[in-house]
Amino acid sequence: MAGEYFIALDTGGTKCDAVLFDGRGHILEHTRTTGGGPMDIGLKAAADNTVRVLKQLGEKIPDRKPAASIYCSIAGNDYYPGQLDACIRPQVEAGVLKVWDDGECIITATLGRKDGGGMIAGTGASLFIRSGKVN
Repeated sequence: MAGEYFIALDTGGTKCDAVLFDGRGHILEHTRTTGGGPMDIGLKAAADNTVRVLKQLGEKIPDRKPAASIYCSIAGNDYYPGQLDACIRPQVEAGVLKVWDDGECIITATLGRKDGGGMIAGTGASLFIRSGKVN
């Protein structure tokens, strides 16, 4: 993964945290802005905020090459199936782009492809359960 760069973004109701890091795990840039979930500020505003942050970090990649992968965890994304992805994807260049709901991210990060649950306790609290096939 030497020479590759990655972006991870987490957006909720009160904040958006995003990190640019290299293939060795070194953080090159971190940014935090106000919240931007679609249920809080609307679908278009959430997409615009996400694209703005991703482009801001993308400009920090050496030689301006595209990120190898971008993973976005966006609270409320599941209420707008595929719509945020459709707004973000044409505007951001990356080898892999994943736009997930924060619940899916927490479960996958802790359990991999197994069944189980995970809780998010931030400004609000949510419990997510997964049982069955994972895509």
